Amino acid sequence: MSWAMAERMLQGVGDAALGEWREAGHGGVVHIRRRLALGEADHLVVRDIRGTAEQRMRIRALLRDAPHLRRLVS
Repeated sequence: MSWAMAERMLQGVGDAALGEWREAGHGGVVHIRRRLALGEADHLVVRDIRGTAEQRMRIRALLRDAPHLRRLVS
């Protein structure tokens, strides 16, 4: 059931023929990653924030909102 729901949510997004990865987690959680279809990325702006103040700010905000994730950080 979870896979079908994830597939429905991705209808019209990406192109599985270009690459798709499926992962199943605990509690029935599933995750589908799919490459963008041709033309989908034309209007996206992508910035690499690794090692920047923005990255640190986003991580702090995430850990503030989801403190249980701290145990996943070594």
